[in-house]
Amino acid sequence: MAKSHVLLCATVVVVLWLLQARLPPAFGKRVRLPRRSKDNPRAQKRGASLLSEDDLERSRSWRQPPRKWLRIPKSGEGCCDFRVKRDWRWRQMIEEPLGVYEHCNATGRPRFHAVFASAPGKEEFLGCFFTPMDAAAAWDARARREGWRVLNYPSGGQEEAETWLQDKFTYWRSKGFPYPPTDREWREGQLKDLEKVDIDSLWRSRDCLEVGNFQGSPGDELCWSFHPHSFSISKTGARDRTGVVKQKPSALQTFESNSGLMKSLRTCLERAGDPSCQPETLRMECKFHDDSMVFQGGGSWIANFPPTVAAAIYQRFAPQGIVYDACAGWGGRLLGAYLGGVRKYIACEPSSKTFAGLKDFAEFLPNMEVELNQCGAEDFEVPEQVDLAFTSPPYFNTEAYSSEKSQSHVRFPDVEAWRRGFLRPLLARMVESLRPGGHLLLSVTTRRTHRRAGLDLETDVQEIVSDLGLLQEPSLNMQSASQARPIYVWKKDEKKKKQRCR
Repeated sequence: MAKSHVLLCATVVVVLWLLQARLPPAFGKRVRLPRRSKDNPRAQKRGASLLSEDDLERSRSWRQPPRKWLRIPKSGEGCCDFRVKRDWRWRQMIEEPLGVYEHCNATGRPRFHAVFASAPGKEEFLGCFFTPMDAAAAWDARARREGWRVLNYPSGGQEEAETWLQDKFTYWRSKGFPYPPTDREWREGQLKDLEKVDIDSLWRSRDCLEVGNFQGSPGDELCWSFHPHSFSISKTGARDRTGVVKQKPSALQTFESNSGLMKSLRTCLERAGDPSCQPETLRMECKFHDDSMVFQGGGSWIANFPPTVAAAIYQRFAPQGIVYDACAGWGGRLLGAYLGGVRKYIACEPSSKTFAGLKDFAEFLPNMEVELNQCGAEDFEVPEQVDLAFTSPPYFNTEAYSSEKSQSHVRFPDVEAWRRGFLRPLLARMVESLRPGGHLLLSVTTRRTHRRAGLDLETDVQEIVSDLGLLQEPSLNMQSASQARPIYVWKKDEKKKKQRCR
């Protein structure tokens, strides 16, 4: 009995030892500072992440020619035609060189894709390789042709592959979340740059407005500087197996998690094409990612209506006029009203923090009359007739702006009650506020996730506004390089309304 007991204990110890050997090291060990030799020219420059010209001359790593067996697999060898960014776990996130994506091919051994991004949305597929070092060499050569000085992978034993990533991780972990500046000088500089934008040039055609990037439009940074709490806002995720709705992590939560920050830093370089990881780039990447161990976009992308697009709309539909915004949000349409030369801007906003930010924003903008109301638009009677009623209503509980009772999704907790108690009264009051000949514009887009939750906002608003007697006109489109979003347009025809009343 004693021998069997000893044998069992020994077996358990051996199994535990083997498991420990197979498990990856703890995260703290993975992100510790790399050990650099005293001869390394970067050893004394801990904060450096990019090599200078002098470093390049002294570093032996990049004076060596590429390996002779660097090649792209021939067709028919099991290489695929596309890259995969999903399921990128810690081994790829930290140990794989920059710009390299592993694709596990079902018909053969894994391949490694090199993908280079010189700017957001501008990705170049450099090829599929047998080893991550070969893919890294192709990526690094392309980065250097672009003018980047990035040390991608160890070639002569002088550096470690994750140096760039560790440098950035250590810097931002000590620095804290990169909130936008709030000093007046910076804000005034941003506003002066926006005033130089040619608003008319945004119109591609009579019905199409060009948007460079929905993820970061001109003027967004100025708006976010008045709403630092926006980075703590979460979006609603999918339901789990028990039917409970999960909240996606906010940008701040992603930044505060080690995995979220690590992913965001990598994609500053590999998705946004920013080798210096500027604060505004890192803020965007933290919104895009979640804090899980899986490398894929699953964060809380809190969007702002593009201010310059709003300015173009105001110039066409309400030049020097009075406008009403039922859901002011983050201030994109407020800033657009200023840039578009609106005489008076009337708006509602129920969230106390957002209202405070809008109030400070309105005081910062000169030469425009602004009337802000801290209340839900379903209860607000517009005090005067307006030339244009223009807004983007919330998508029920898609974004948890606040838990205050004034929030529409808190006051009306299910979709049907929200339609009856919030959406219909809001649209009715917007229609009532219009002068004869005035226009109603709504920016709404229904995605597949909304329909799954029982919400089809595009169909709902068109049916409700049609019942209210407005004449629908051709819709506008906000067009970016990758997608288009509609803005629905109606006009108030007083003559037709009187005929219907008879």
